[in-house]
Amino acid sequence: MKRILAFETAEEVHQYQSTTDKYMKKLEDYQRILTVQFQLNTLPKGVIWTSTELATTFYKAIRR
Repeated sequence: MKRILAFETAEEVHQYQSTTDKYMKKLEDYQRILTVQFQLNTLPKGVIWTSTELATTFYKAIRR
C-alpha cells in the first residue's frame, strides 16, 4: 500500500512522520487480517496523509 504525504511544508512532513508510520503499520496488519479471515480481494492502492485544513478545503474543492 502506498503512502502519500500531502503537506504544505517539509516541517509538517517531519512533524507527522512518526504518526503516519505508526498508523501505516496498523493498517497493514488490519489488511492482512481482512485478507486471511474475510477474503479481501481488492486491496487499497494507498493512503493520503494530509492536514485537516487541506482535507476540508483544498481536497473538498477538487472533489466538486
